[in-house]
Amino acid sequence: VTAIGLSLQIYANHLQITYYLFLLLLVYGIVELIFAIRNKDLSSLWKAGGIAVVCALFAVLSNLSNLWSTYEYLPSTIRGPAELSSNKESTGGLDKDYAMSWSYGKMETMTLLIPNFYGGSSNSKLGDGSNLAALLKQYQAPPAQVTSFLNNAPTYWGDQLFTSGPVYVGALVCMLFLLGLLVVRDHWKWWILSASILAILLAWGKNFQWFSDFFFYYFPGYNKFRVVSMILVLIGFTFPFMGFMTVSKILNGEFDKDFLISRLKISVYVAGGLCLLFAIAGPAFFNFQGAGDAQLQKEIIDAVIADRKSLFRSDAIRSLVFILLGAALIWAYVKERVNKNVLIGGIVVLVFVDMFSVGKRYLDSDDFISKNDYSRYFEATQVDQLIQKETSKDYRVFNLGASLTADSRTSYHHKSLGGYSAVKLRRYQDIIENQLTKADSTRNTGFPFNKSVVDMLNAKYLIYKAENRDQVMPNTGALDNAWFVRKVILVNNADDEMAGLNNFNPAEEVLIDKRFEEQVSGFVPVMDSAAMIVLKSYEPNKLLYNSSSRNEQLAVFSEIYYQPGWDAYIDGKAANHFRCNYILRGMRLPAGEHTIEFRFEPVSYYTGEKVAMAGSGIILLFLIGLIAKEFIDRKKDVQVS
Repeated sequence: VTAIGLSLQIYANHLQITYYLFLLLLVYGIVELIFAIRNKDLSSLWKAGGIAVVCALFAVLSNLSNLWSTYEYLPSTIRGPAELSSNKESTGGLDKDYAMSWSYGKMETMTLLIPNFYGGSSNSKLGDGSNLAALLKQYQAPPAQVTSFLNNAPTYWGDQLFTSGPVYVGALVCMLFLLGLLVVRDHWKWWILSASILAILLAWGKNFQWFSDFFFYYFPGYNKFRVVSMILVLIGFTFPFMGFMTVSKILNGEFDKDFLISRLKISVYVAGGLCLLFAIAGPAFFNFQGAGDAQLQKEIIDAVIADRKSLFRSDAIRSLVFILLGAALIWAYVKERVNKNVLIGGIVVLVFVDMFSVGKRYLDSDDFISKNDYSRYFEATQVDQLIQKETSKDYRVFNLGASLTADSRTSYHHKSLGGYSAVKLRRYQDIIENQLTKADSTRNTGFPFNKSVVDMLNAKYLIYKAENRDQVMPNTGALDNAWFVRKVILVNNADDEMAGLNNFNPAEEVLIDKRFEEQVSGFVPVMDSAAMIVLKSYEPNKLLYNSSSRNEQLAVFSEIYYQPGWDAYIDGKAANHFRCNYILRGMRLPAGEHTIEFRFEPVSYYTGEKVAMAGSGIILLFLIGLIAKEFIDRKKDVQVS
């Protein structure tokens, strides 16, 4: 069961969450080791630990193709080392500032208890009775504008750049967690407490710099992940685990009644007292001002701040009510005023109402749309339809009217130069930052990008905004899928290669890093006006070209260079290819007519799939064996009876 559960968790393919699970289990192992040493019972720990390691091994083996491919891909992404000297941060992980951008504020941790402690969301929904609504009505704003403002109010004023909502585990759950710390004697309590403290400290990120730096620079793999506040998902496990295990022990009568009542009072005094204190005196402790407030008019900010205070107080009172109701239920059960079923049912109802009502603030009926409305958003525009008349087998589109790193709609209809990925290729990101989002200053072309780079990326169409609507402009300089060059320029390193892109003619010249010098050694370009190379077929993992020339040629392919995985063939025989122009593929082609083929055939996937199938098969065999053993044992018991 452990192997199956862990295998499915890894299969979900959110490695950051898997990493946090590893941290949770690591803390558990340390706590168990400490108690095993104290109790002089290491043999049981080694046995259980050994079984767990074997289960984890099979879980990894059953997902080997994905894990191996990801591991292989990692060095080529922004989580790998940077080659440009201008990037001082990335020596083998994310830029620290990028990784720590979403750090939870220290006081923001109080959202675990009070959801609107820091205003909730960066785009909250405020009602007609809010201060902002009153202000907008006072200035007689149009109804549509009022609705827009109230549905996207900047009520969040915390340390993060923006957020869709707080991390909230429930007021009653927080109180039960505190109660568990006071009454539970099992040593797993220290695991839950330690893991909770670790999660909170790491979630603070740049707000607890030395601790975060220690993990970022010295803890294996930690610098590969961003949004450090995501580790608070562990709190979503540890707090309820402690709380509900405490309720279970209460139901089993494991505590002295007077002792339990006294500790219940302390829990209510702490959790409820904090809520009451903030409800009464909260505005005296905070200024409720956010980093983005300066962008808005003073009158609007004053109204929003008033609403932030209101949200703060109302949620503090709300949390206090849930704590008092939950504590009253437990008190009534201990005093034998209600039975077990009432306590269980009451806590279930309170937790559900608490969590569901907060969840509805961020995901309600207005956030669901019909399939037709969703599809309508992606309907092809006139510009899309015009571009789709292009007969080329493979070309790209550069949408200047959309975010280059966050646009998905363009990719719905075309192969785009932009788009979003959380695992960006490092070299392509370098091109975006240094060439596609910077003006072509060396030749004053008037474009807000390096036209030569756009040409070599075969962007045959440019989409731009004019009169508030999309327009399209054909790029007659696009260089097609592949072409021959007449001049080789060797450069010393990535810096020189990137600088070389600023002023070169991609149709005639090619920039090659000296690491690939051997592959072009002895090549002498010869003019051949009849030489040609064309793409005959395109698949994401297989590209086929035909070439013809009287002399040996050097071809540049408008495809992103990536290794390991991509193999090249000339007339069916393996051939070398290399990286050129910082991100593209290059190859020497002999004279004559030839078929060139690129195939993506990574060993990590094909071998990994076989191992994964074997690992999954073994896990399933163990499961079948376990079920069979259970069936046989029960059958024997029936026969004996």
